[in-house]
Amino acid sequence: MQANHGLGAAARTMMQSLGLRETAERLLDVLPERMQSKLRELRADAYVSAHDVSALQILPVEPLKALQRSALRYLVSRDGPNGLGDYLEFGVFAGTSIGCMAEVVQELRLDKVRLFGFDSFEGMPAIAASEDEGTWEPGQFKFDIEVTKAILRKRGVDMSRITLTKGWFDQQLTPALRQQYGLRKASVVMVDCDLYSSTVEVLRFVEPLILDEAVLIFDDWNSNDLASKDLGEKRAFEQFMHAHPELSVTPLPFDSYASHAHSLIVTRAPSA
Repeated sequence: MQANHGLGAAARTMMQSLGLRETAERLLDVLPERMQSKLRELRADAYVSAHDVSALQILPVEPLKALQRSALRYLVSRDGPNGLGDYLEFGVFAGTSIGCMAEVVQELRLDKVRLFGFDSFEGMPAIAASEDEGTWEPGQFKFDIEVTKAILRKRGVDMSRITLTKGWFDQQLTPALRQQYGLRKASVVMVDCDLYSSTVEVLRFVEPLILDEAVLIFDDWNSNDLASKDLGEKRAFEQFMHAHPELSVTPLPFDSYASHAHSLIVTRAPSA
């Protein structure tokens, strides 16, 4: 998400009201798991139906979809539709970007592309207070995973295509998780976790999944001039590339979607 764009007053009010759900959440915890799940879903759907969730859509949807569409077409031109890997997104918030990708893969009839979204759904970690010159704040962008799912359902997204996983990246992004989901190849990676340290964890996780070429999209590469200060996502990526000389970078042959974002192609050299 972009600190330089920020959330509007309506969006902030909506996010604050989600905090009122915590008491109801404690009450739900005493019910059987299947009943808990269904009630959470119904509650989230009712919440989204009663609110203008467009206030949470802080990414430029059509330019983003144009980038996603171009990235997938580029990769299909290389590997064919059956050679594509998964879409991985780190930093989901209200689901705008993963929802856009879901619509694009459906439009392009790329039926084998799976979509995975990873987020703490607790906002920024505590280290945000001391990292990247205080650009971000602990707890910033906290959101309810069930409301994210409800927003995606309201958009008409096929939720059978999407897997959302809640957890802190330094605990969640492990080889065991790759094995659990059968992750073998990533074709498009959306890095929207903002912080330097979070981006380090993300790149460590996706490195084995870059088998030939992958398009990496960094949403906050230059939010609040972080790139010019060699901080945040840019710093993490440059360190990552230095540690992996078998990987190389190529600029995208098409436009990105916003000035604060940065997108590129990462290619792995063939094994000798």
